[in-house]
Amino acid sequence: MQVQEGTVVTFHMDTKDARTGELLETSRVDVDDDGAECPGEPLVVLFRGEKDRLHDELEAALFHQEEGARVNCQVQTQPPDPDDVRSVDDADWPELAGLPSGEIVVCELDDGEPGAVVVCGPDPQKPGHTIVDFNGPLAGRLLAIEAEVVSVRRALPEETRAGQAFDGEDDE
Repeated sequence: MQVQEGTVVTFHMDTKDARTGELLETSRVDVDDDGAECPGEPLVVLFRGEKDRLHDELEAALFHQEEGARVNCQVQTQPPDPDDVRSVDDADWPELAGLPSGEIVVCELDDGEPGAVVVCGPDPQKPGHTIVDFNGPLAGRLLAIEAEVVSVRRALPEETRAGQAFDGEDDE
């Protein structure tokens, strides 16, 4: 079956800095609670059903591909917004307080969704505050993405209604 609108696509993805080749993210490897590497989980998406889940360039590269296909594309991410670098109260964001500058942390953002932020360090103007870059670590970068299609299936009617794929983990 080919990737097309109304299919659920399961795929692995490697994201690299297109200029340096540095591996930034991969779905192939994860880290367990003890810090040991373990196999990662592939991404599962409802193709053309989940708004803002896939970059347009990746969506175009995956279109009409079949299981086992490998595709490559480049994505220019949005430039960083200076207003998204701000001082936060350590009492409101205790998980960020005291972390070293440059530390990347996945946490629940203001909108309730998880997201990666970059700790910039303590705010010298406001004791008990940390400067945090909410743009995320990939803002303003040219990314090289390689995806490998693991499987393609027709979406279930409830997935189509919900506008998202159910990967069997607590989606339903």
